[in-house]
Amino acid sequence: DDLDALRRITREAMEDFAMDNVAYLELRSTPKRLLDDDDESLMTSDQEEETDKKSCGSREKRSRATKRKYVETILDVMKDFEDKERERYENEKENNEGSSLVRLPLVPRYILSVDRSGTVEEAMESIHLAIELFNTNHRYIVGVELGGNPTKNDFRHFEPSFQLAREAGMRVAIHCGEVPCGSDTNEEDFLLKKAFNEAMSVIEFRPDRLGHGLLLPESITSILQNDPIPIECCPTSNVMTLELAQHHEGSLIEGLRRHPQLSKWLGNEYPISINTDDSGVFNTTLTRELLLLVEAYGVDEDTIKTIILNSIDHCFEPSDDARLVLKRNVTGQLDSVTKCLDLS
Repeated sequence: DDLDALRRITREAMEDFAMDNVAYLELRSTPKRLLDDDDESLMTSDQEEETDKKSCGSREKRSRATKRKYVETILDVMKDFEDKERERYENEKENNEGSSLVRLPLVPRYILSVDRSGTVEEAMESIHLAIELFNTNHRYIVGVELGGNPTKNDFRHFEPSFQLAREAGMRVAIHCGEVPCGSDTNEEDFLLKKAFNEAMSVIEFRPDRLGHGLLLPESITSILQNDPIPIECCPTSNVMTLELAQHHEGSLIEGLRRHPQLSKWLGNEYPISINTDDSGVFNTTLTRELLLLVEAYGVDEDTIKTIILNSIDHCFEPSDDARLVLKRNVTGQLDSVTKCLDLS
């Protein structure tokens, strides 16, 4: 059953991040239609007949779950996980005698991702689904994003869909600057000019966050420096996708030092969050990503703490109260860790 696999993968992903002491997590995925052994009501009679033939008389019926069922499955797993995390946290605090730190409960949230390789119609279908679930006060779905192969299609084709999500009160993230861009509208190379025009349209749209922003030209980064849009930075992913370590025997540290933007972001105190992208694909954790900053750029403890706490300000959690509690808890945890390190 593909939905059972989805439940397991979602749960295991949250468990991995929780064990890495992550206190707030935004998982994102593109809704798909998966096989579901349990929901026979979604099959047409023709599908049932064909399934019966394939099952050689066993009468086992398998159907395709809707995209809504896909998202609801993830949200249900998140609710169950968060409830258990809170219970675990309260029990450990009650039984803790001050001899050790108690891991904060993981707060999981979901961002519905639109694949730019798909059609405009598919994007609009997914956005409508996100809005419908968001409007039912389902607190686990907090935003939408545009990602996928940056050489496919154009943000401007999908902009009406994301404007609709924004008008519904949802947060929006757009991947941007993942391919080489020209420096202005006078660029002669067609692809460079197209990339510049698309990037400018994203900046003018003013999403709540930008994904990656790796290869933006100075003409655009200067606009962002004056009027920042927080950027999701994924160090290991960036090094690997841009092949920055290929001339340094695969060293992630040396590769990260060649990152086209990160040293400027750090030097200018630009609002960034540090992320794993796909932790399984890139074999990383959030702790490793933060350590990479320390090893590549000599970032000190206070700067790491500032990046972590400031990222809470541009997370997609819609509740002001929840963000305040989260920042208070994370601040307290960081202070406790610092104190323990000083004593050691």
